[in-house]
Amino acid sequence: MHLATLAQSVETIKELITFGAKVDEEDNEGRTPLHYAAVPNENSEMIKILIQVCASTNKADKFGFTPPHIAAMNENSHNTGMLLSEGGDMTARTKDGDIALNFIIQCTPDALLQFKTRLDQAISLQVDRLNNVNCNLLLNFRPLISSSCREMDLMLCLVEQDQGHILKHLCESFLHLKWRCIRKFFVLNFLFHLIFVAFFTSFICVTYL
Repeated sequence: MHLATLAQSVETIKELITFGAKVDEEDNEGRTPLHYAAVPNENSEMIKILIQVCASTNKADKFGFTPPHIAAMNENSHNTGMLLSEGGDMTARTKDGDIALNFIIQCTPDALLQFKTRLDQAISLQVDRLNNVNCNLLLNFRPLISSSCREMDLMLCLVEQDQGHILKHLCESFLHLKWRCIRKFFVLNFLFHLIFVAFFTSFICVTYL
């Protein structure tokens, strides 16, 4: 499988899979065929085939590098984006602590744009009727992260890598909807305290001045 992937022989890979070859078999470096399929090439068909037969997109080699690491390091935006869309974990770290997102930002920024698009698609707004302030802003993390990654890990990873602006529109939308829900209570509370201060000030002036 590894040699067929290095040779970019799609037909050989299909034949090997047909005869029961293990798609997550590791070589001496701990790398699977998907690691080598992530290396730059004009044909991404190998990645599609391996993923279709449940090859792990987050299998780390003995140094901690995953297929998304490899694709990003080799400046292949298409392969990086494909791996991320199929559950690749951008928060994965190597044994030296190098995070996949860092390579993606530096080497394949186009893949990050694809992630932003998927983030937008994962956001939904549920409203009962027009102009109803009681609505739900939902973010479906399932298409954004791998099963082994927690939601907060993704958020913290983006902030840690100075990509917090990706979440800006989401946070602004949440705060806007929150404000729409509480603004009438805020105004009433403000008026109450304003009237209280006015009466108390008048009382002080009348009593002591």
